[in-house]
Amino acid sequence: MDESNMSCEDLTTCETTVEISRPFMDTVENKPTSSGCTPAASIALDQFSRLLDFKLDTKLDSFQTSLTRTIRKEVSDQIAKLKSEFTVTTDFLTGAQRDVKAEHKTFSDRVRKLEDEKMELQPELSQMN
Repeated sequence: MDESNMSCEDLTTCETTVEISRPFMDTVENKPTSSGCTPAASIALDQFSRLLDFKLDTKLDSFQTSLTRTIRKEVSDQIAKLKSEFTVTTDFLTGAQRDVKAEHKTFSDRVRKLEDEKMELQPELSQMN
């Protein structure tokens, strides 16, 4: 029986067993005969339940693995994007800080010059009064 086919169309139940029918195949032409279906297997409901649980668990595991892989990739991509944006921002701020420091040094030098000139001119101003 095809394991990926999980339909219950061809199941008939008897109190505690499930009969799984499949078409009776003609051995010469390898196609279903006109006589219909014959029981191919008979399993207990608890066996069928375990089989169904196994199949569902397998599908769930596969789905969880795929979902986990997808989420990890998305998170990794977003972290890389944030790192890139953060680098651009910090580079911009570093450049701006460098410019401000240069301006500060220029202003400090100018203030120092003006203070020196003031000290030189104060005695002259005092003599004029």
